[in-house]
Amino acid sequence: MPGGSTMNGLCGTMILDGMGKICGCGTAAGQLFGGNFADMAGKPISALIADLEVGSAAHSYGARRLAYLCRDSDWRRFKAVDLRGNGFAVELTVAQMRTQDGMDMFLLSLRKPELS
Repeated sequence: MPGGSTMNGLCGTMILDGMGKICGCGTAAGQLFGGNFADMAGKPISALIADLEVGSAAHSYGARRLAYLCRDSDWRRFKAVDLRGNGFAVELTVAQMRTQDGMDMFLLSLRKPELS
């Protein structure tokens, strides 16, 4: 991938529902967090990336928070933890999708930042 060092050249992906729960995870994203989809299914993304706290009593709040992050395609840096509790930096972009039944879903593209 030009212009960016990632996990062995890969950019990982996750799918979140409007409440920020993980409902899909590619192999590379699983490796980034030290597991696989089965290890992360149903967990809130905030368990891995605290600053992505989107869960609340209202589904629409979570969806609005994630949609706010979709306003441009810039990579944003966050502090993350893997499934063993080890901290690391991660960069991500967010894209909004809508299911046929009108539910908001979000695609996260994730990568480790370049070392400077």
